[in-house]
Amino acid sequence: MLASAGARNQYAPGTPAPKPPVSHPVVTQNPTTGRRRLFVNSLYTSRIEGLSEPESSALLAMLFEHIKSPEFQLRYSWSVGDIAFWDNHAVQHYAVADYTERRRMQRVTLLGEKPMGLG
Repeated sequence: MLASAGARNQYAPGTPAPKPPVSHPVVTQNPTTGRRRLFVNSLYTSRIEGLSEPESSALLAMLFEHIKSPEFQLRYSWSVGDIAFWDNHAVQHYAVADYTERRRMQRVTLLGEKPMGLG
């Protein structure tokens, strides 16, 4: 099953134009562990290919709610000097603005495999 990815939300004025839509698998497999992972994101996944618009919208709405389940969440308490790593193919990032101090973050993306579907 393939999903079309293209920006679902409007970008603020002055931000770069979104990239053209692409297709990618809805479910991918981690090449190291073999674990399956959902590869959809409410900001970018616009539809499920091969389904009618109502079917696609309903399935995506269900998947977007599913990935919010508490059993899939990690709340990290940062300390000075911490470094965190995660698999961007399997993580939905949401930063909770519950802090008052200034934070400095540096983001690095490492080269990895292209997301591959199952079988």
